[in-house]
Amino acid sequence: MSLNAELLRLYRTSSLADLLDQTAAAFSKIGLPHLVMKWTPAAGSHMSMRENSSIVWSNFSSCFGDKAAEIYDLLQESVVIGLEQARSNTLERQNWRLEQDGMYQLSADAPKPFFLTQYQKNIIRDFGEREWREFFVLPLSRERERVLVLEAKTQKRLSKDAVETAKTTFSVFACVYQGLHRPELTSIGSDTNDVAKSYLSRREIQCLQWLAAGKTLSEAATILGISERTLRFHVNNAKQKLGVSTTIQTVVAAALEYGFDPRDPRRSLYQSSRTPAPPDVREAS
Repeated sequence: MSLNAELLRLYRTSSLADLLDQTAAAFSKIGLPHLVMKWTPAAGSHMSMRENSSIVWSNFSSCFGDKAAEIYDLLQESVVIGLEQARSNTLERQNWRLEQDGMYQLSADAPKPFFLTQYQKNIIRDFGEREWREFFVLPLSRERERVLVLEAKTQKRLSKDAVETAKTTFSVFACVYQGLHRPELTSIGSDTNDVAKSYLSRREIQCLQWLAAGKTLSEAATILGISERTLRFHVNNAKQKLGVSTTIQTVVAAALEYGFDPRDPRRSLYQSSRTPAPPDVREAS
């Protein structure tokens, strides 16, 4: 397994603004140059949807220069335009978006064409730019009236490989984002078994450190003097402890928790950890 250098930068970020900047750079290399974090509202009245719809962050200023502010304002008002010109279609779109749990690709996953999507695609065309062709969206958190999403846009069709890379980038972003907004493990509770389950063994971290350094599963196993099957066993254990589903999410989540550096995989594992392991876990490892 070889991790893209752009993605490895994401887990080292310490603020949401830095994470978004680094993510925008990673998406730009894939072919998704325009990134927006925004609240998309639940279907309701004009006033309710307008109040619950807002752009939190975008990289439009670096993409569109002097045009950015006006494009930003038009996107802010796009929900109102949708309600005025195609109310039932716009409400259906908002309800469909709120039902999505994971990353979705509007052109491939939406059940029908939506007026509001088409309107947003055309906005930048009026400024002499090529219209947006594709939207990739990742839901991040929910409130009763709205959902916070990260939306990456492109003016061209992407290859299958680029789409898969976009999905991986979203997966890493989600993991780091959750890490930045996660309570400290020490607040989990006083039950020793529950706390111990949250910590990785020394061997599990060693496996993940070498993967973070860009080694394949086979190469990492050889370095550590274990079989690839044993290494996979340790990685799978770490997945369960960290509550993630993919290897790259496991690497990022572990790096966030233990603060290891992919450029120096031989560093002391627990001395440099952001969250030192408790005595029982040190002994178990």
